[in-house]
Amino acid sequence: MTDPDSVENAIDETIETFGGLDCLVNNAGIAGPTAPLEVTSDDEWLETLDVNVVGVARVTRAAAPHLRESERGSVVNISSIGGKRPYANRGPYAASKMGLIGVTRALAAEFGDDGVTVNAICPGPVEGDRIRGVFERQAEEAGVPVEAVEGEVRESLMIDDLVPPEEVADMAVHLASEASRHVTGQDINVSSGGAWY
Repeated sequence: MTDPDSVENAIDETIETFGGLDCLVNNAGIAGPTAPLEVTSDDEWLETLDVNVVGVARVTRAAAPHLRESERGSVVNISSIGGKRPYANRGPYAASKMGLIGVTRALAAEFGDDGVTVNAICPGPVEGDRIRGVFERQAEEAGVPVEAVEGEVRESLMIDDLVPPEEVADMAVHLASEASRHVTGQDINVSSGGAWY
């Protein structure tokens, strides 16, 4: 995501292998630091923004001509409910995911005349190693057990369950399909009710 040459090569290889590009899912991202503002560095902020926002722009820029040529071009950006309902000690992440929602809306307006839809999925806490790592860092920062952090997160959800990653993937497939031909510029939550706007 941070190396323009690598991005260009990935898109070129995709076109060479498949003969075109209909859907781009920008799913790469980093959690950034879990720490109060006073102890986060400029480098940590810049790295998080570079991967989570500028990286999406890099990849989408390289893919744009091919998506515009597609009969059903679609971009799906993976944002987060952390970009709508930020968590304490997650400033760089929140800024990047809020920014990605803004980028999604801007690109939807830019690509609309070519029939390319651009949407964002905002997952809540998704099952897996990544969220476990976030819980562990938050617990360490707060000086509490990991179970306490996870319990607090679960209490904030309308459905007391972490999101299965397959449900995020299912939403991406739906947004790239003909069933969502006129859905664009949206940020759609898959969050067990962790955000509702």
